Amino acid sequence: MKKLILFFCFAFLAITVKSEQPFFILTMNGLVDKNDNSKNYVVINVSGKSQKELYDLVNVKLNSFYISSNFTQSKVENKSIQISGVSRTVINTKAFGKIIPTYNLEHVINLEFRDNMIKFTPLDFRIFGNFSRNSEVYLVNGFLAPNIFHNNGKVRMLATKESLENYYNNYVKMIYKAVNDSTEEKW
Repeated sequence: MKKLILFFCFAFLAITVKSEQPFFILTMNGLVDKNDNSKNYVVINVSGKSQKELYDLVNVKLNSFYISSNFTQSKVENKSIQISGVSRTVINTKAFGKIIPTYNLEHVINLEFRDNMIKFTPLDFRIFGNFSRNSEVYLVNGFLAPNIFHNNGKVRMLATKESLENYYNNYVKMIYKAVNDSTEEKW
C-alpha cells in the first residue's frame, strides 16, 4: 500500500513538473521552441479532437479571454485564428532591486488547427512603456533605448526576458487547458 501511494505521488509530481516546463525561450532572434531553436512555433498535441472541435474550443476561450477593444481576430473557418492584441503591464523590469510590471506588450499570434494538434506561432511582438508607445524595449541594438540582450548575446534585462517568456508559455498553457478541460460551466 505504501509503495502504491509513493508511486502515485511521484507520478503526480512528474506530471506537474512536465506541465510547468516552458515551451518558448527568448533569444536574440526572438521567441523559439525550447526543444528546437530552429522553430519559432510550438505544436500542442491533443488526442481525440478533430480540427473543427479544436478550432471551436479555442475560439470560445479567446473570446472570453479578450474583453477589450485592444484585441482583433482574423479567422479562416476551422483552419486558423490570428490574434492581435495589447496586454497592459505584463512585462516586468527590475529597478532598485524590485520586480516592477512596467511595460505593455503588443502581440500577433497565429494558431493553426489540424486533427489532434494546434500550431502556436508568435508572429510579432513589441514591448513599450506604460506612459508612451515611443518608449520601446528592443531585443538588441535599440539606439538610446533599453535592450533585452547585449550585442554579445548575454542577457541584459533578465526580468523582462523572463516575463515575456512566461507570458507566451502561459498563453500556450491556457490554450492547452481550453481544449483538454471537459467541464462545462453550468448556468
